[in-house]
Amino acid sequence: MDFWQESHTLKEAYREKTFLGFKGAETRLTFAEVGSFLANASAHLDAAIAKSKTGKGITTYFAYEAVNIVNMHYKFVLKWSGVV
Repeated sequence: MDFWQESHTLKEAYREKTFLGFKGAETRLTFAEVGSFLANASAHLDAAIAKSKTGKGITTYFAYEAVNIVNMHYKFVLKWSGVV
């Protein structure tokens, strides 16, 4: 199963489980468990950033290119071309 299908399946299972709310139970985590989670999250984000890099920068859904910035008495006006 690819990443998007698996993440969608997990998200839908979570929504179904929490549809009527949370029970409020807390779970203790060790520093090692938190550290492991953060290391995995960091590795996933690093891989996603590396995959999105192109010769022109990082690919995003929305991108803006400033073509002219004018300072008018501490009010900044950003004009952009609308085309990237």
